Amino acid sequence: MFELIFAGRVIPSLVWPGRATGAWGAEGELTLRAEANYSSRYYFTPDNIDLLSQRANLKGNLFATYKMDSGWSADVYVRNVGDVTTAT
Repeated sequence: MFELIFAGRVIPSLVWPGRATGAWGAEGELTLRAEANYSSRYYFTPDNIDLLSQRANLKGNLFATYKMDSGWSADVYVRNVGDVTTAT
């Protein structure tokens, strides 16, 4: 990570991705996965104007995969579980 300094002000931006997985199987294999992405306040201008920024947020995604021993599989997922709106 690096720090960007403009006119004596530090422009902060932290993004911490995370992932957790697990598996359980009897006649196949069920894999569950959860992801979380945290972003601190993000400023769209170098002088850190709050009006032109995005507040800190946490987004989560959930995934499940079931693989049968016979070869077929099914995947389901939910992205942005909390329906968090962010600027891109």
